[in-house]
Formats: sequence, structure tokens, C-alpha cells
Amino acid sequence: MRFNKYSLFIKVFSLISVVAAKAVEQESPLPTFNLQGGFYETQSISLEISFSDPNAVIYYTLDGSDPTTDSEVYQSPLILKDKSEEENVYSNIKKIDPGRDYVPDVKIKKANVVRAMAKLADSSFTNIVSNTYFVGLDRKKLFGNVPVVSLITDPNNLFDYDNGIYCMGKKFDEWIAEDPSRKSKQSYEMKGNFNMKGKEGERPVNIEFFPAEQGKEGFNEAAGVRIAGDVSRTFLQKSLRIIFREEYGKKNLKYDLIPGNMRSDGTGPVTKYKSFIIRNGGNDHEVTKMRDKLIQESVCNSSVETQQTETVVAFVDGEYWGVYIITEDYSKHYMENNYGIDKENVVIIKTLKSETSNEGQKIEEGTEEDLVQFNKDIDFVVGGNMADPTQYAKAKEVFDVDEFAYYAALNIFIHNTDGIFQTKNWAFWHTREAKGAHEKDDSKWRPLVYDTEFSLGLFKDESEYKNVLLNEILKKGLKDCFGSRITNSLIKNDEYKNIFINALCDISNIDFEPKAFSDRFDKFYNEIHPLIDDNYHRFYTWQASSNFEQFHDKAAHFVKNFVLNRQGIFVKTVGQQLGFESPVNVQVTSAHSENGSFTVNHGTKLFQDEYSGDYFKENAIYLTAVPNEGSHLQSWELSNCKFADEKYATINESSSDQLTISLIPSANCKVTLNMETGAQTDKPAQTVTPVEGSCWSEKLGYSCCQQTCKSYVEDADGNWGIENQQWCGIPDSCVENAAQCWSVALGYPCCQKSDVVYLTDNDGSWSYEDDHWCGIQSN
Repeated sequence: MRFNKYSLFIKVFSLISVVAAKAVEQESPLPTFNLQGGFYETQSISLEISFSDPNAVIYYTLDGSDPTTDSEVYQSPLILKDKSEEENVYSNIKKIDPGRDYVPDVKIKKANVVRAMAKLADSSFTNIVSNTYFVGLDRKKLFGNVPVVSLITDPNNLFDYDNGIYCMGKKFDEWIAEDPSRKSKQSYEMKGNFNMKGKEGERPVNIEFFPAEQGKEGFNEAAGVRIAGDVSRTFLQKSLRIIFREEYGKKNLKYDLIPGNMRSDGTGPVTKYKSFIIRNGGNDHEVTKMRDKLIQESVCNSSVETQQTETVVAFVDGEYWGVYIITEDYSKHYMENNYGIDKENVVIIKTLKSETSNEGQKIEEGTEEDLVQFNKDIDFVVGGNMADPTQYAKAKEVFDVDEFAYYAALNIFIHNTDGIFQTKNWAFWHTREAKGAHEKDDSKWRPLVYDTEFSLGLFKDESEYKNVLLNEILKKGLKDCFGSRITNSLIKNDEYKNIFINALCDISNIDFEPKAFSDRFDKFYNEIHPLIDDNYHRFYTWQASSNFEQFHDKAAHFVKNFVLNRQGIFVKTVGQQLGFESPVNVQVTSAHSENGSFTVNHGTKLFQDEYSGDYFKENAIYLTAVPNEGSHLQSWELSNCKFADEKYATINESSSDQLTISLIPSANCKVTLNMETGAQTDKPAQTVTPVEGSCWSEKLGYSCCQQTCKSYVEDADGNWGIENQQWCGIPDSCVENAAQCWSVALGYPCCQKSDVVYLTDNDGSWSYEDDHWCGIQSN
């Protein structure tokens, strides 16, 4: 860090003796260590500190505090050893959590933190250099394949009564003094120093990141740190927000912090971070620490915004600080780094909880005028007549109904009891002006998925998976909550209702598909479970009476079983609450998967070979072919389902050669997608003049082919399509005289007696024309 007015202010009130010094503004030499920070499995190491000017005086500390002229003067190499058997210091500090004064019952793991600065001949000071040395610790044995983060900051920045941001401190005493009755409040409702926000609650910190992969470089950077979260600020293990600024060092972190984290616009990996959160697990921090990460990863391929994560083990000023989840931080910089959107054009509005209400709102990014516009737009969506196509179209101009439907469905599936349907933990973002840098740079409000962990049966019994709150949202106890008011207005529109119902099905069928979720769970469980015993000893958990590992194993598998059991009953229960018949299974198969893929409904996940999911006869579903370059769609073949009509939203009519089709499923619905390599060729449209006579289809209640019709054939195999990519024509005398069949001259076969012929008129769309077949003249 650099000495500046802010850091001097902190030190004066922290009673640390510091010589006022002018900061070195230009790039200047720094003290150097002969060894890099990291893990050393030897019993001890010898650390040398040097500086390019032999006349400079080097000051250093070993407790995380900022070096000053009162600190030790470096004169000879420092011998560093394993400190784990030394007494706990910072973890023994009390008055961190208003609900308890727990301190670890064991000596926790420790590292050596060394900080140094040099005083130059002109009485100026260099910046501080900080390194962490894990001596005598077996990294693989202790932390497995999980990265380690070391945070070093002057302890007074965290624990000082007046200005420490990690403790109850002075602000707690002042808050109680204002109203002594507050002593009876729940601990998570209490306020203290940990509630300081913004720059008031930001302190300088040095952060080192040690990746798990052998040979991969980490980073060592100066930054700012704040306490993050809402009620979790009161917890013993608190979440931390790391912010990069030029006043500390670099204005952005350019590092592969979360492996596999792709930009939301799909153009490549995220390459820089303005900030990120080192998250404690929120409400799940003393139970599994798994819920939010599992949920976010399960829906990361959806169009709605989600946060990518990475599990880490943290140390603070050299003492073990438990298991954390590094989590992306929503901000204007996040939108810039993920979409290339002008960050000054980004607005984020979030829920604001107070002592008396959850109905508040706060401007996370933006201005008061932006908040006014948000409420104006939401009031129109909630108060307008969404059954009116004109008003619904206007609502879609300011509100992304597709993303909200998915977001609402997600909250219902995971059974989030602390989310938008309880008027809690919601956030929306948009761009103030539609500048078109990305398709989402269009001024529409979109939801942000975050803090999802009060879900999947947290603090409930094993039968909670059966509880689907759709009726509560639409008709009963939750209908007046913020998210419910939006849903109940939009669902009056048939298009939105169709989108919302499909989202409910897709969440269960696709995002929480049992095998995929089980694999995801097993990977995360195997990563975090071996680390949890140390974490519980460090912070305890009131729920575990004895064996911490057994408790975590049971609690974690409760989560897994909740999802698997819920997936088995969710769609059926949704249908019952909507008054639908039992769902039917839809199977989609790509006959030539090497030529492309397909998507389901409004999802973005690409299916290569096959897909199976449960849907309703009362609701159209959508399939979209995505041919590879150099391939094209040949046809869709349907069995036990039919093309939907124009009342279903965006697809007015469907035909076999449309990339996107809408269909109404029946029991045992099967769809086959045919894609071929090469350029697509169009067959010429032809008309037929049938011979007068009796038409066999009239006996079955269907019309006869008319003069202006084209006819397509299906043989007896039960698949409706362009059979073998051929049409057939109707002969002048039907099948008795094939030579008179008009289509033969054009290279197409004549219809046979076994064929069933479907008709489309000359509008260019292939379908049940007016819901009718036509038959061949039989004369």
C-alpha cells in the first residue's frame, strides 16, 4: 500500500506510531526477499531481505502490522519455522459475532507473514512488500486440490474498537445505547463496525493467491478489503470483498482467478477483475457451504446472469481462516468485463433490508434518477394489463420477460425461502441507454442470481422437497411479495404463461437433471469435505454435537437427496397446481448429430445426440436446430405430437424445414431431427388438379385435395415428414396409371396406395392446413 491521507487517518486512530512521510509517486525500488512466498515442507527456511540502496534502513514486521519506524530493523536473515504450535492470536479475539464469543478449541494452522519497507536517505519511504511463507506444512495433505489465499492487513484494520471492520466495536455499543431494547434482537439483526460500507468500510490489504496446480503462478497484489454480505456480516466467519484500485497498486487484477470462467457474451474467458468476493457460504456457512455454488453452477449455461466460483482456503495475518468460495462480484465493472458494455451506462438496483421492512431498494450502480426509472418500469409491468398485447409488448421493451421467467422458475425449483418471492435478495440491472454494444445493451431490466443458499431444504426436514410454492406465489400467502406481483401480472399474458411453464419444466429437466447434478455434487463434495473438519474447529457449528465430518457428510447428502427427490416430483406437482393433466415425456433424437445440435425452448444448452424431458399437453414447447457450418436442416419428424398453432407465442406456424418449431406433445412424443451436410436445395412448389370422383378422405371426415394444394407423402412407418426427402404427386387417375402422375416428369414419385398425403396451400408453410388432411381422389 501507499501512505496516503486515508491510511494515516486509520493509523492515528489505531494508536500506531508512524512517521509522516511523503509517498513515492513514481515507480520506486522495493525491498526484495530472497525466497518467494509459498509452501516449504522443510523444518525451517532462512529469509533474507535486501534493498538496492545500502544506506536505506529496512523495517519489518512478522504479525501482519504495517512496518513503521517503531518496527524491527532488518540486520540479519530471518529463520522461519512452522508456527502452528504457537498460541492462537487473532482467532482468539472476541466480540466478533454478537451471538457468541467462540474461540477455537485447538491450535489452528499458521503461516509466517513478513512485511517490509525501506526508509531512504531523503526520509521518504518505499511501499510495503508482503509475503506469506507456509513452513513445514504439507500443502497437498492439508488442502488437497484447493487454492490458498493469504490476506495480510494491519490487525487494527480488522479488530480495532474504533475502526476495525471485522468486529462489533464502537458502533455496536452506540447502536445499543440509542435503544437498549435492541439487546433482545436476534444476533443476525444487530449492527456494529462490521456494517460500515463503501469507502468508510474499506481498508488496505495485501492478497496472495497460491493455485493448487503445480507450476501455475499465483499473484501477490495490494488492494482494498471490505466486509461483504447482509446478515452474514454478523457471523464469526465473515465474507470479504476485494477491490483493486490505483491508489493501492493495480486498478484491475489480470489473472485466471476462476478457471473456466467465460465471459457472459461468450467471446472468451474473463481476463480481469475489478473486484471479487471471498464468500463464507452465507446462510449455509455452518452447514455445508455447498448450496450457492452448486446452484450457480447448475444454471451457469442459462441466459440469466450467474456468478462463477472457486473454492479456496483462507489465511488472515498468518492464521487459518477457514474454507471460502471466491465468487464473482456484480458491478458496473463486471458488466464491462463480461459484455464490453460502457460501465458508466450500467445501472444495478438491489433490495434493501431495514429493521422494519424488506421493501427498500438501494442503488448499487447508478443515480437517483435511475431508481425512479426502475420503479416506473416495474410499476408498469405490475400495474398494466398484460393480457392486452399492446401493453405486454410495451412491457417487453423495458423488461426481459424470458430471463425473468427463468429466474422465477429457478427460485421456485430450489425452494428459495430468502429470495424475490419473499421480497429479499433480488437485484436487477440494465443499461441506461440502449447503445447496442451487445444484445443486452438494450435498456431492458434483467435479474441477477446471487445469494441462493437459503434453499434446498436449509434448516428443514427431509420431506421439504415436496413443497412447491407455486400456488403460494400465484394465489396465497406469497402473492403480495415483490416477485409474486411481477409474476401474477405477466402470467395473464398467454405468451408469458407459455414461457414461464416451460422454464419450470426446463429447470427440472435440464439444469438439475439427476446424473449431471450428481456428478457436479460429487466433484464439489470430494473437494470440500476433507477440508471441513478444520473449518468447523476454527468457527464451530451449533448444529454438530460431536463429529464434524459425520455432520457435514449427512448435511451435504441431504442437499443431494433433496434435488434428486424434487426432480422426480417437481414437474408433476407444478402441473397439479396449474390444473393440468399429468406431464408426458418428450424424446428428441438427432439422426445425424455430427452435422449439428439443437436447443430446447429458450435455453442456450446445446444437445448433440438426444434429449428427454417431461412437459404438458396444455403447453407448446419449442425446439431449435443448430446446424454446423456446412450443414443444413433437412426436416423434423414428429410422432405422437403435433405442430402448435399461432396462439403459442413467437412461432406462428411450423413446418418441417423451419429451424425452430413449436409443438404440442402427447404421451410418448418422439421427435427426430435430420440434418445433412452440404448446401440446402429447395424443391419447386407445384399444384395439383385432382380428377373428379369420390375422395376417400371424406369418408374419414377430412377434406379432399383442392386444386390449389401441394401434397406431401408419408408412408406407413408412422413418421410425418418428407419421406426420404421426396414429394409425391397425385396421378390424374390416382395409382392406376402412374404414367399420368404429374410429379414423375419433375423427378418425384407418384403416390402409392399405402401412402397418406398431407396438404399445405401456397403460403409456403408445411403443416396441418387449417387442422385438416387431404386425401387422394380414388375414382
